[in-house]
Amino acid sequence: MIFPMKYKNILLIVSVPLITFVWWFFNGGLWITPDVFFVIALIVAFFTHNARLFIVDWSPFLLIFFVYEALRGLIPHAFERAIRQGLITIDSFVFGKTPSEILQKLLWKGSPQWYDIFFTGVYIMHFVIPLVFGFVLWKRSRVIYYRFIISLLVLSFAAFATYYIVPAAPPWLAVDEGLISGVVHIQTHVYMSLGSSVGIMVPHVDSIYDLFGANLVAALPSLHAAYPFLLFLFALKFFDKKIVWLIGTYMVTVWFSVVYLGDHYVFDVALGILYAGVIFYSVNGALDKFIGTLGYQQIVSMGIFSTKGKRRARSN
Repeated sequence: MIFPMKYKNILLIVSVPLITFVWWFFNGGLWITPDVFFVIALIVAFFTHNARLFIVDWSPFLLIFFVYEALRGLIPHAFERAIRQGLITIDSFVFGKTPSEILQKLLWKGSPQWYDIFFTGVYIMHFVIPLVFGFVLWKRSRVIYYRFIISLLVLSFAAFATYYIVPAAPPWLAVDEGLISGVVHIQTHVYMSLGSSVGIMVPHVDSIYDLFGANLVAALPSLHAAYPFLLFLFALKFFDKKIVWLIGTYMVTVWFSVVYLGDHYVFDVALGILYAGVIFYSVNGALDKFIGTLGYQQIVSMGIFSTKGKRRARSN
């Protein structure tokens, strides 16, 4: 099923809250996390008379996602075990030197430019864009929403398994350890610059994610590259060409951003794309087979995918 959607409406619906979130984030008031998104989306669902259904469909997903995030920061001895030189060698073999070095030599001016702020804004949308996309799917088809959410969770835990086995340091950390030169962590410069120049303070909002420890060596594969490609594959299958082009542009911009900002090697990005592609086709293939089974028919007969009122679940 292809969902026809008005291009201007999508831009209006998505851009206003995202610009607000970015502005608030840069002023130190909010990190854009799934729990913050849940509260905002619940308010939207309440005003569209779908709050109960939203809680039923989204709570299990967010609970599992919180478990994933908590586990990611608890990998034992990850920093000490993280590979460093291997990723530098691979990227340098292909490009002559690491692409982060090449791009920053061309674009980094020693202080944040407008495009540095833009790429940093794209980077920090890592969590919220897939959730907004999932919310749009949920509003249109709960069946396809569940396909997307299952794929997203499988992708996340597959990446976690890799982080556990092969933790990997990003380029900016390799610079700190003297392994490469000519790369700065541009995000840090952007935050410092905006924090001192915007001059508008907003109240800080704590989130559940403040309780989780960050994993600095969870770089391989890049979920910043994997999530957008997963969105692109779903858009390709379920949306019209304008939305496909919109998601595709976002996807390529993210890929460029994570390398330019010094947060990922190209090999990280390539592996993330591979993970997303394999999981998209594997999960959807398995679900296609499941749809033909008696178990699926029993689920449908129980009304799991039914809704009340005007909105009905539509399968593809």
